[in-house]
Amino acid sequence: MNIKKIKHNMKEAGRAVEQILKYLKEEGSVNIEDLKDKIGIEEEKKGALIDFLLNLKLIGIERNNQIMITGSGLEFLGL
Repeated sequence: MNIKKIKHNMKEAGRAVEQILKYLKEEGSVNIEDLKDKIGIEEEKKGALIDFLLNLKLIGIERNNQIMITGSGLEFLGL
C-alpha cells in the first residue's frame, strides 16, 4: 500500500470518527444498526470504527445496542 493511499484512508477514518462523535453529542445515542443510515458510514467500515472508538473509550454501548458518547469522547471533541 502506498503512502498516498494510507494518508487518504487515515483522513477518511478521522472524518468518520468526528462525524460519529458529533452526531452522538447532538442526538445522545444511536442504534448500532442505524449508524450507517444516520451518519453515512459504510457497512464494512462500521464495525472497525466502533471497535476503535470503544477501545479508546470515546463511546460506550448501552442496552439494546445503543451507542452513546462518553465523557472522554466529549473531551476529545473539545480538543
